[in-house]
Amino acid sequence: MRLFPRRAARSDVEIDLTPIVDVVFILIIFLLLLGTEQKKKQDDAHLHFPIELARSHGVAAQDHDLLLVAINEHGQIFCQNQQFQERKKFIQWLSQHKENASKRIELAADRRLPSGNLLELIAALRQLGFSRLVVRMGLEAPRRP
Repeated sequence: MRLFPRRAARSDVEIDLTPIVDVVFILIIFLLLLGTEQKKKQDDAHLHFPIELARSHGVAAQDHDLLLVAINEHGQIFCQNQQFQERKKFIQWLSQHKENASKRIELAADRRLPSGNLLELIAALRQLGFSRLVVRMGLEAPRRP
């Protein structure tokens, strides 16, 4: 005589995983959307440069309050009949000429110039105290033969 009768094995019991799979997919989608939105906000915060955009392609007639700066696709900078091979040399030259800080700077950048180079130059100019910047993109900058 057995005290505990043997139970028959139940082979008809199954666990339905469909609801938990649905919840996992919804969580994944939610986290992906939240992550991309956070990334957009961070990118927008880092690229805030308050600059004045040029309204015309004509050259102003003898504006004494204007400093023209041209940048070609290789990053060479041209200013007041001088050529600077590196951005650092141009920034050093500008820092030695503090009388130019009150002038408006008009940057004429070649359309093939990487935008990162232009943004780094703008940031450096802002650090030197140049707050009046005008940017012209897509123009052909002067080239040296």
